[in-house]
Amino acid sequence: MKKQYSPAPWKYEENLDANMSRISSNTNYRLIAGIPNNFTITNNPDELVIQRANANLIVAAPDLLNACEAVLSALDSHQAYDKDMRPELRNAIAKAYGIF
Repeated sequence: MKKQYSPAPWKYEENLDANMSRISSNTNYRLIAGIPNNFTITNNPDELVIQRANANLIVAAPDLLNACEAVLSALDSHQAYDKDMRPELRNAIAKAYGIF
């Protein structure tokens, strides 16, 4: 299946201006998503935490997809026991949680 999305890695840039943060490709700097800064609207610190968590999950999407495809390919070719894919999976999951 042809990948039709901006190349990884993606990055989250918080508060580029007073109203918007963004997610963009670190490779070609293409805008992936603009995120309104809800914190400035609601003045609720919990909203900012949720916004950051959602952004980290979006940023990790290409890594999560690649890890899933690699595991599926290994399972399909019966190489799952020959190649330890746990580090790749752990790295993708950590990125989704914002730990990288």
